[in-house]
Amino acid sequence: MPLVKGARPTQSEAILNAYTGETLDVKREQGEDYWVDPIALQEEMDAREAVQERRKQFKLREKSFGEGRLREEITAPYKNNVIGLIVVGIGVAAVFFAAFPDLLELNEPPSIASFPDTL
Repeated sequence: MPLVKGARPTQSEAILNAYTGETLDVKREQGEDYWVDPIALQEEMDAREAVQERRKQFKLREKSFGEGRLREEITAPYKNNVIGLIVVGIGVAAVFFAAFPDLLELNEPPSIASFPDTL
């Protein structure tokens, strides 16, 4: 028995109390009979450190993607777009020739020899 009420008994008394009597389940729930695997504990601590390191890296990356950089990333495909300029140029030419179809007709100057239409 411990000298102070509520104090933990000695290690040998705790072992005996854990495996005797009706209080075995109560003692297990209180954590009186457990063993910590040092390898498992080290793996858990390493995993926690890895999570914290990932969190720090994410915070650093989050700061680097500010509003300005995000705006640049979104508008980058639309700047210096050569293909877009070519498409717009072809569209303007199509509208121009649709408005003035006579420009596509081939006008031969009279100085060039040509074959008659009927023989």
